Amino acid sequence: MIIKKIHMPHLRNEELFQYITDFKSIINEYPPESMGIAEQYQKFLELYNNADDVLEQIRKSRYTTEIAQADVERDTTFLGFRNVVKGMQSHFNPEKRKAAINLMMVFNQYGNISKKSYSEETALIHNFLQEMRGKFAPDIETLELQEWVDMLDQNNQEFSTLILQRNEEASQKTSLKMKDLRKEIEDCYIEIIRRIEAITILQNDHTLTEVINKLNANITRYKNVMAQREGRTASQK
Repeated sequence: MIIKKIHMPHLRNEELFQYITDFKSIINEYPPESMGIAEQYQKFLELYNNADDVLEQIRKSRYTTEIAQADVERDTTFLGFRNVVKGMQSHFNPEKRKAAINLMMVFNQYGNISKKSYSEETALIHNFLQEMRGKFAPDIETLELQEWVDMLDQNNQEFSTLILQRNEEASQKTSLKMKDLRKEIEDCYIEIIRRIEAITILQNDHTLTEVINKLNANITRYKNVMAQREGRTASQK
């Protein structure tokens, strides 16, 4: 079996750290020795701890509290919007009732976005707002809910601005350190992947198949995050 490729330079610092955290969790489920990666994995753990130390400067940023509060605000707006639409499904006016049912189907598709990562939630809200201002704009107009759409958009933009400001601050502190560290992490990661693939060819081990399936599922998830971000950037341009 082949492990999918992921272009790690396209991952932002926090995304990369979360990705290697998930990678570490998967590898830890199985003895690294059995996969022939004991030495390489030990080096990987050292690099992981170094990255954690560097990024701790970001986590202690003065923007951290503001970002958390901004996230709560957009979650609250999204939930309030949803509750209003949910109640209008019982509206005495058939036209408004139908419009509310249409919008509720969209809310159900997006689910509980507050449980997503910051970047995922930002992308999901952006996509949600596009639908509210596009295909479902007539329903929004029927229910006179444009102010909810505008407020959610404002909350999401304010959150994104804080993230950008934090990243600018963080880049001044960590860019040089992370640049070299990221390269080392990527090289070590690639070496581990190659060794796992090699031993998979030599051995017909069901355990290794499980490892690769989990690694591939994780890679797919992060590639989707990057694709959503790139699509959003292209749309803004």
